[in-house]
Amino acid sequence: MVLRLLVGVLEGGGSTPALFWFGLLITCSIHAILWTGVAMVMVRRAALSSAAQHALWKVALFGPVVTTALAAGAPSLFERTVGIGAPASSLVEPVSRSPVLSALADAPSVLWSLLATCCVGIAALRVVRFFGAMVLLWLRVRARRSVTDGRLLTRLRCLQSRLALPPVRLTESGGVSGPLVLWPFEICIPETGIGALTDTEVDAVLAHELAHLERRDDLWFPLAGLAQAILWTQPMTGWVVARFRETSELACDDRAVEMTGDALGLAKALTRVAGRLIRGPTAAVPTMARSTSTLVMRVERLARAGSWESDTNPRAPRRLLALLTSFGVVSAVLSVQIGRTRASLATTAPVDTPHLTAERVASPMQPGPPDTGAAGRRMGTLAQRERTLAAQLSAFGVSEQAPSRDDADVEVLQLTQELRHVRAEELWIEQQLAAHDAAGDTGPMRSNGPTP
Repeated sequence: MVLRLLVGVLEGGGSTPALFWFGLLITCSIHAILWTGVAMVMVRRAALSSAAQHALWKVALFGPVVTTALAAGAPSLFERTVGIGAPASSLVEPVSRSPVLSALADAPSVLWSLLATCCVGIAALRVVRFFGAMVLLWLRVRARRSVTDGRLLTRLRCLQSRLALPPVRLTESGGVSGPLVLWPFEICIPETGIGALTDTEVDAVLAHELAHLERRDDLWFPLAGLAQAILWTQPMTGWVVARFRETSELACDDRAVEMTGDALGLAKALTRVAGRLIRGPTAAVPTMARSTSTLVMRVERLARAGSWESDTNPRAPRRLLALLTSFGVVSAVLSVQIGRTRASLATTAPVDTPHLTAERVASPMQPGPPDTGAAGRRMGTLAQRERTLAAQLSAFGVSEQAPSRDDADVEVLQLTQELRHVRAEELWIEQQLAAHDAAGDTGPMRSNGPTP
């Protein structure tokens, strides 16, 4: 079962691909709001470690993309009820046309296509900017060389032996001002600065960067930057990405303290590295020091004795996993569909009056063998109504096929649309009777009605 919210746009405004992508965009925005709200509640109310909080923000960032894809591909309840591929125009029949809907109906389809093109174009420009920053970073570190300092290499091998990681390459470059990790399994340090640190501080720096590699942040950070570039229409994406990066640094701090057993050594190393904060196009890669405010918070957190070991609930991760799984299933059934809808046709006046206010003309016949007597009577009624509608359009000086009056004239649009519905029902009845006769059944002769 799929909960599908329908947003109707009156017939005449919008192309199907543009409306589909707008519906997909609205669906993804709703899912992002829901996922972010759940993550905020869990972070504030549950006793979670920094690693669990990072996993939560990671899900809040990428979860909406997955659930939106599932919602777009899942069959809707309406399609299972009335048939697969039912057009969106048959789902909504508004009773009246408000000025806003009238403006949407009269808007050319190129307007919707232009809006969709602008959204895609801005996303494309942001993606180009993202890859441009990645290329600029590569240009800055392409001249890096392997570290030959025996002290640094020995301490790296000693720390790496505690982790299940493949061999990690240690390089140095003059194009970076602080330690960072590169794909695949590489730590790049500045040419000057790290060598002047004490052994304890060197261990803290290398352990922090190894923690990034252990968590595969060399892949997750670029993906987060790419998601932020594409999902620019969601205002909370940037905020979620910031929480994603912040909790990643906290989780790596915790892991580094766990490996070295010295929180103050890491705090001192962060203070030393803060003298040359990371600058330039490094937002898509993990760096040890990027923001002054975040760095101060991390140093204060490490300086407080024992604060790196949060008083977490051991059952919290399992409860978190169960909650996220349940919420993912629930949110995957929510989608938004934008479709073109028909203007309602109505009349409460006699048949020959030109003022229409309330009655739907076409009503489908029940399935099964056709009642030829009732069909004949219905054809006679439809023929009379067709002649009346044609006379009313002629009185307005409007051609039946190509109205010469302005399309914004609601009364003329209603008369023209009702005439199309009458002829469509006549054709449908004739097709049913023809199929009945072709099957070899007998029945009363049907009334003669006009052939559309």
